[in-house]
Amino acid sequence: AIFSLTIDHALDHLITTAKDGSVLAQDAVGKQFFSTTLDKYYACAADISQSTRLFLCGVTREAGAAPCIAVCSRTHANGAWSWRVDGQILRPDMKIVTCVKAFGQPDKGSMFATGEQMAAAGPGRDCVCVYDI
Repeated sequence: AIFSLTIDHALDHLITTAKDGSVLAQDAVGKQFFSTTLDKYYACAADISQSTRLFLCGVTREAGAAPCIAVCSRTHANGAWSWRVDGQILRPDMKIVTCVKAFGQPDKGSMFATGEQMAAAGPGRDCVCVYDI
């Protein structure tokens, strides 16, 4: 099942995320040119910043594992565009990270916000977290 769609407007590419953890990128004619899998995670949301960073939310498939946010960069080699996974931000105090939205100016770093739910029960456990990397 596809969980999210986002567009890389600079290159007219479609990025999809799916329940099996797969992340796929296709060009304007539907040719797949990139794929990766978030091991141990459902890839539930994605967004692309103006500074060409791709942010992915991963909801854990394993009991006791921390939700994650994967950070990717656009790359160009041998005449082709692709994405490189630069790292993951693990969220051990959270039960789930459900959505992501990139914002900010291209020359001011990479800022994004996520919708998260704390693992601890009680009121106010849903929150928006802002990151500047």
